Amino acid sequence: MKQSIPSMELERSMNLQVHVMTFEESLRHAEVIDELDDARRLRLHSIINWVKEMQLSFIKDLQDIYKSTGLETLAKEIEKQNKFLSQFTKSIDTVLREELELEALDDNTREYLINYAVKTRENLKEDNSRLEKEIILRKVQL
Repeated sequence: MKQSIPSMELERSMNLQVHVMTFEESLRHAEVIDELDDARRLRLHSIINWVKEMQLSFIKDLQDIYKSTGLETLAKEIEKQNKFLSQFTKSIDTVLREELELEALDDNTREYLINYAVKTRENLKEDNSRLEKEIILRKVQL
């Protein structure tokens, strides 16, 4: 049995809306995952900052010991720790800054896509409703 034009148009409309809603819900799901990842990232940043602070504390303690004892090997260890901390800080700060910049771009893109999907779904509903009304009016006029 052949489908009527209105039936075909309704099916088309529903299929389009389902696809757009699936896209929208997938983006919302990705947003939930991203929120969890953001929390993980904040914990990571806290741990990294803690490591940097602890390293500075260790260096200060070593400097205090050196001042009171004058051991030359301790001075070398302090210098080694300072170099390590400097390299670590430079490297990790660059990576973390890049990560935050990329995360902001990702968030902005996802938000745009969610809004676009919502707008598209609403436009599809309106356009399809207009088309369905036209088909019904034409059928009534026959």
